[in-house]
Amino acid sequence: MLQILAGPESGRRIYLKNDQVARFGRTEWSDFAFPYDRGLADIHFSIETTDDAVKLTDLSQGDGVQVDGQKTTECRLHSGQKIQAGSLIFVVATERLFETSASGNGPVAVARRSEPAPPPPELARKVCEAVELSEPAQGLLDDAIEVLPFIDKLTGQKLLLDALRVLAAWLSKRKAVWWGAGCVESACGEHIEGQTDLLALGRAWVREPTDENRRAALDAAESADAKLPACWLSRAAGWSGGSLAPPGLAAVPPDEHLTAQALVGALLLAAVFRDPAKSVDNYRLFIEQGKQLAQTTLDWEQA
Repeated sequence: MLQILAGPESGRRIYLKNDQVARFGRTEWSDFAFPYDRGLADIHFSIETTDDAVKLTDLSQGDGVQVDGQKTTECRLHSGQKIQAGSLIFVVATERLFETSASGNGPVAVARRSEPAPPPPELARKVCEAVELSEPAQGLLDDAIEVLPFIDKLTGQKLLLDALRVLAAWLSKRKAVWWGAGCVESACGEHIEGQTDLLALGRAWVREPTDENRRAALDAAESADAKLPACWLSRAAGWSGGSLAPPGLAAVPPDEHLTAQALVGALLLAAVFRDPAKSVDNYRLFIEQGKQLAQTTLDWEQA
């Protein structure tokens, strides 16, 4: 497991399975992409997991990777070590803890952590009860297909807006807002000026979902330019629960699905904000980022 310690995704946890080679970098050529980090190479480094070791390999061709402050091109990783690439810092935790054997023949597994059983897979039909799918997307839905395979099927058929809507409805509200903030930031790039405060308010609600933080996000969105993607991201946080009425008045709870709808609005605006010709590429990138996040556990999900 890698947990991000710095940057906009601080707290995100990435889990790797045994016998897996995962590539990390700035572009979608990587298995785990961080497009907002200009310090990363297209494919910056890889991590290979086996029964008896976890190995890091630098693929950056000059940009470099540091492990515990030391530049390295290839090394074995152990629990507690920190990896720095670009502006990202990861801390490593292995399911098995390794130490050198008495014979000196390399690491041996000395302990194993018990992990809770994964939750049962969710069926796409249940999630899509709250989603307005296009007719072609509805034709791909059956009673047995799970959410991720359905999203992949939608993407393969170029039904990208349907895939975004399903992701927004499937993710928890906090995770969805976190996903949206990262997408808006990466899509807007250097044109993010004027939106950073809105993104910060959305992320503040994710980290600490109090009614005070929710109202702060909603109030900021109400006074912001509705053409800004981050305005709708902040509304997604503000419409997550509580009351839409001012304090002291009778409660007016928001519709349960408003957060997902506002989030999709933020993503659609973000995709065309800098260059409308790249909207399809942005949709695909958003979908990949959402799928990655769906399969990771953030620190606040451990509570």
